[in-house]
Amino acid sequence: MFNRGWLWVLLGGFIEALWPCLAKLSGGMNDMVYTVLSLFFSILATLLLNFGLKHNLPIGASYAVWIGLGVAGTACADILFFGESLGIWAYFFIALIFAGVAGMNLDDDRKTD
Repeated sequence: MFNRGWLWVLLGGFIEALWPCLAKLSGGMNDMVYTVLSLFFSILATLLLNFGLKHNLPIGASYAVWIGLGVAGTACADILFFGESLGIWAYFFIALIFAGVAGMNLDDDRKTD
């Protein structure tokens, strides 16, 4: 059965990718609107991870999903919205992040059966 806590962790992971983009737009904290939004979404992402953990999710797998989405999502946003270009190796390592997250969750699923 699917633990609804994963929905909180996934949502938090996507927001974990949002706040660094807002931090970049803040221009080194010179634009207060983006600075405040960045801080708000940083706290919100952490709270959403915590909500997921309250549903008895394993912290290692939960954190891996949360931060993995944040890292890969921020890298994708950097490409799509900020014009950054990545080499083939960077794409490979982003794929490894997702593979590692999936692998941790597969391992975790076997332990709960």
